[in-house]
Amino acid sequence: MPGAALQPVITDTLPVNTTFESCAINAPYTGTCSQQGGAVVYTLNQKIAVGNSGSVRLRLRTTPNAPVGPVRNDVSLAYRDNLNNLFLASGNDIDQITPADLSLTKVVDKPQPNVGEVVTFDVVVRNGGPATATSVLVSDPLPAGLEYVSSAPAQGSYNSLSGAWPVGTLNVGASARLQISARVLTAGTKVNTAQVAAVDQPDPDSVPGNSNPREDDQASATVRPPVADLSLTKGVNNPSATQGDELIYTITVTNSGPDAATGVAVSDPLPAGVEYRGATASAGSYNPADGTWTIGALAVGQRVRLTITVLVLSADKVTNTAQVSASAQFDPDSTPGNNNPAEDDQASVTTPIAPTAVTLSSFTAQRQPGGVLVAWATASENDTWGFDLFRSEDGTREHATRINPELIAAQGRGQGGARYTFLDSGAPTDAPATYWLVETENGGATHEYGPVVAQPLGLLSGSQVFIPMASRDGDGPIE
Repeated sequence: MPGAALQPVITDTLPVNTTFESCAINAPYTGTCSQQGGAVVYTLNQKIAVGNSGSVRLRLRTTPNAPVGPVRNDVSLAYRDNLNNLFLASGNDIDQITPADLSLTKVVDKPQPNVGEVVTFDVVVRNGGPATATSVLVSDPLPAGLEYVSSAPAQGSYNSLSGAWPVGTLNVGASARLQISARVLTAGTKVNTAQVAAVDQPDPDSVPGNSNPREDDQASATVRPPVADLSLTKGVNNPSATQGDELIYTITVTNSGPDAATGVAVSDPLPAGVEYRGATASAGSYNPADGTWTIGALAVGQRVRLTITVLVLSADKVTNTAQVSASAQFDPDSTPGNNNPAEDDQASVTTPIAPTAVTLSSFTAQRQPGGVLVAWATASENDTWGFDLFRSEDGTREHATRINPELIAAQGRGQGGARYTFLDSGAPTDAPATYWLVETENGGATHEYGPVVAQPLGLLSGSQVFIPMASRDGDGPIE
């Protein structure tokens, strides 16, 4: 070459299975470079003097499906001398494509979490070599129904909005772990998928970012919150009652599945106007103080019952409501404890209280010469046929016997009242005498009052007086 190289132009042909990324002309020379079809063309602004040299740079990326093995890069140089003669030169370079075999696994700590619980996904990406993997990027976006809580990447950082985890470099045999914690917001199956989205090196058995579940650089973990469809029914043994009657409520809870229920509780507080007498539960226990029936676990298809016995004190209707107040599992058609009568986990029964035949205002037993004078008074008698008196010498009702030879006819008719006395000449003088008054209605129904006690002579000169706490016909208490 007689002198300097003028107007040098370098043409670098792109090898197959590569894509162009960038080019540059190294100092001290300047010029332009660009991809033109299947080659990159460098045009220098300066001549290259005799004895000097220059260099250019070219960055390529192998395609994901590039075969492992040699790759050839051909380059040519064209320039002119001082006499405008054209000179050509060429060369090549052969490099070896070495793969990085990346694989990814993903698991979750709670495959069946309850709605509201936090689950943790564990993602591990490994490099099986034989080349170091660079610019490794994993994609792991959370699906709908999961709310991001926190993340813990072993290297790099996790973007909860995009789901991108830029791992960076993974040496041969190395692995990197990412843990993501998320809260379950809704029911239904949720699939969380992670995959290698990008890497500089080709992978011999998978293509980054192609969303192919059959490849080993992609894995999924599934969470399905359990669903337990609970329903509740409530009944009462008597559609109507009167004061002094006992009512038996029956509450039934059924789990229709498809999963078992845990932490099940029912709220059934007793209403005003009744007095708790007892309860029997086929599962769990009932607390009359707060009305909670703690059931616990219910298998699919299992049905449990609770019966509650109460004494009616009220003269008005009595409404008793029960509802499922707690369940650890999601219910598809009701919400525990929300007091919604339209849902199938809540039910109520209302029992009308019928007026009784008599309103008793007083009932006494008084010692006097010749025996014990038993007296009672009524404020009203609606449907009363008559009265009987029963006496016990040991204070127990079961040992009480009737002392009047025949029914004491009722005297007050309609809404009127009356006063009655009966001298019990057979009462013991050296022991207490305990009395009960039994009212009989025209239809045969009976109502009992008492007891009152007459103390033995010499111990007390007085007697016990029975005053009803509430009226029996709905008129209110007797003051």
